[in-house]
Amino acid sequence: MPLRTCPDCGDEVSDRADACPNCGYPFAKDWGDERWAAARQKRRQRNIIVFAIAAAIVAFLIVNGYFWNVLDFVAD
Repeated sequence: MPLRTCPDCGDEVSDRADACPNCGYPFAKDWGDERWAAARQKRRQRNIIVFAIAAAIVAFLIVNGYFWNVLDFVAD
């Protein structure tokens, strides 16, 4: 009996199951392993992009705040 990993909870589930017995995540009958992997990869890429944008904003704010403090110190 082949098993696949539930994309919601990560539990090993039979490829014939209609839903995950652990979390209840419903499985579509027409989804193959390739589609599951593609969906996981797309979600991972989106998370990386969101994290990179957030890190860039935080870095910009830190650098901007540092230079404002330096300029205020020089002006005094």
